[in-house]
Amino acid sequence: MENVNVKIEVTVSTTIFELPRVKVEVDTLFDKMEVVMKERFNEVKRFLTRRKNGEDMYGNIQYDDIVVVFKNYFYKYILNEVVKNTLSEKDKHDVVENILEFLTEKELEKAILGKPMIYAFEYCIGKLPSDGALTACLHGSTMFLLEKEFLGRNNPY
Repeated sequence: MENVNVKIEVTVSTTIFELPRVKVEVDTLFDKMEVVMKERFNEVKRFLTRRKNGEDMYGNIQYDDIVVVFKNYFYKYILNEVVKNTLSEKDKHDVVENILEFLTEKELEKAILGKPMIYAFEYCIGKLPSDGALTACLHGSTMFLLEKEFLGRNNPY
């Protein structure tokens, strides 16, 4: 008999992170890692400090806005990993338990130092008002430079 590959598409809503058991763990984890989160935010903001006519183009990007967007990217990252494990690991069929296993300081730190944080900044840059094509090009090139600077080859995530 031949091996058969089956592609399974699964949808899991990020609302699963609002379940009381999961929410407590998420809140605790984010509280523990707040210093790391703020340090990374400040590091990226320093990188973004570009002057246009004497004004900081990215001054409107605030920590609280980044955290909200970052959480969504982090949740998507966790859910992708959990779904893979749920479908491929023996005795790993409880999605909530699998989420709780992934809610660790190590996983959150990887996300803070990796794509979820940078994508949160890119999302917020994309939402900034643009006064024309030049500004839109500057935002686009800034997003490219963010990825190059913070998601280069040496980044483990």
